[in-house]
Amino acid sequence: MSGWAALAEGIGQGINSGVDIWEYLDDRDRTSRARSRVAESQEDVDNQYAGMLADLEQYYDDRGSLGSQEDVNKYKQIVSNYDPSDYVYDDFGKFSDEYSKTVDDFVNPYYDQIIKGTSDALQHTAAGAGLGRGTGAALNIAQGVAEKEDELYKTALDAYNTDREQSYTEYSDYIKNMQSKLDSLNEATQTQATLYGNLANDYYSTMDAEQTAKTNLKSDKISSDEGYAAAMAGLI
Repeated sequence: MSGWAALAEGIGQGINSGVDIWEYLDDRDRTSRARSRVAESQEDVDNQYAGMLADLEQYYDDRGSLGSQEDVNKYKQIVSNYDPSDYVYDDFGKFSDEYSKTVDDFVNPYYDQIIKGTSDALQHTAAGAGLGRGTGAALNIAQGVAEKEDELYKTALDAYNTDREQSYTEYSDYIKNMQSKLDSLNEATQTQATLYGNLANDYYSTMDAEQTAKTNLKSDKISSDEGYAAAMAGLI
């Protein structure tokens, strides 16, 4: 090969090498620009995520919930302290122990005077009839006194029965009234438990909804990050 031919061949090889270098540098530049665009796009997504998360938190802050943690604690307290036996009135004894009166308590306070007056009147009647103090007079007087005693006893017994019946009615009504009060208190407690239960349920429902929304948003962000990471890995 002549010197000119060798020179021409060398120049040709140099030109080809130069072209390869420029093509390599051009590829590197395109890759760099592509990675920059991917990075910029990911940054935009990061900013969008931050904005969406802030909007989500603001939404639930503004919306709030009817209930609160305090309502939850109150509901737990009511439920844990509730005992059905607290609303059954049993603070009473047997009526026979409560009512201690007897028939004697209703005997006419002038019983002795009445009996004596009856006896005297019968004696006076017997004397007026000329019976004097004979057996017939004595029997008549004794019978009259016995009838008066029986009358007074029946009167006392009727008064005793009436008073006992009235006392038992009052006793029964008192128990019923006390139980009625406990029933009302029990109903009020149940109503309170229901109200606080509803508030606690609303509080937890709101918290669950917010957490679910955040989890979904975070899951989408993770998927997006993985996609950008794969894109970056392909631009080497």
